[in-house]
Amino acid sequence: MPIRIASLTHRIAKNGAMLHQATMDRVHSLGADHEPSEAEQALAEERRLLKEERAKRQAQAQQPRAKAVDKLVRTHHAQAKEKLVRLLCMAEGILEDVEQARLALNGFLELLHGCRPDHALSAGQMLALLEPVSGAVNNIRGDLGTVFGTRLG
Repeated sequence: MPIRIASLTHRIAKNGAMLHQATMDRVHSLGADHEPSEAEQALAEERRLLKEERAKRQAQAQQPRAKAVDKLVRTHHAQAKEKLVRLLCMAEGILEDVEQARLALNGFLELLHGCRPDHALSAGQMLALLEPVSGAVNNIRGDLGTVFGTRLG
């Protein structure tokens, strides 16, 4: 397998200059009617191969690249797959807790916005409204601590 060079443009240009020089040498010394020399044919073949390689690289660059998650899922290591599945399940649970807390807080805010400023709410009513929010936030905190491997105060 040939060594890969980062850019083929310079190699193609250099090869083209050498091919042109070889062609001009043949035309000036033998005339345009003669067959190309072996050196000229070798340069033309090298140029063709360089252009094919460039086209292949350009086509490969247009292909979608693998994402880190795809690489983890496609690994042959069972532990990495299991860990990823556990993390994804935890993330779904965290999202559910966040949504529950968001809905409860939005309901509480709507209630407060709809009340007169001098309206009194009892402690029991406030507790009933805020308990689900507190529980959801505690769940989120614990789940995030588990995901990141830390214990939060």
